Amino acid sequence: HKSRTGLISSSSSLSSSTVKTRKEERKVYVRDPAPPFVSMAEMMKKFQSNTREMSLPHMSLSHDDAASIMQRKPKLTLTRPKEPEFETAQRVRLVRVKSSAELEEELMAKIPKFKARPLNKKILETPTLPAFPRSTPHLPEFQEF
Repeated sequence: HKSRTGLISSSSSLSSSTVKTRKEERKVYVRDPAPPFVSMAEMMKKFQSNTREMSLPHMSLSHDDAASIMQRKPKLTLTRPKEPEFETAQRVRLVRVKSSAELEEELMAKIPKFKARPLNKKILETPTLPAFPRSTPHLPEFQEF
């Protein structure tokens, strides 16, 4: 078991050395001084100016005229947009939404077509009946009981 430091007089020199090492092992958390605030615009300007200096070759403009400088510049071309070719595009089936006209055509194809039965000609050949004689209407006579 651990003995408390400073209790035993014979190990006082030993205990003082262990106390010092323990203090040295402790981590002291001290905040570093905050760097001065630099705005985003200043950072961008600094970055662009540094990259331009590195990327552009240093050339003396004294012996070159403006026409030769213009000839050295590469001609800028427009970027042509291109569809990305994904691996999954080959695996997945193409999903296509049908228009209302196509949906209507499918519905009409599913509906069974109407087919009329042949007409029985005997119905039309029936003998014509004489006109029903019409009688004049008469009022009913009430009878007492």
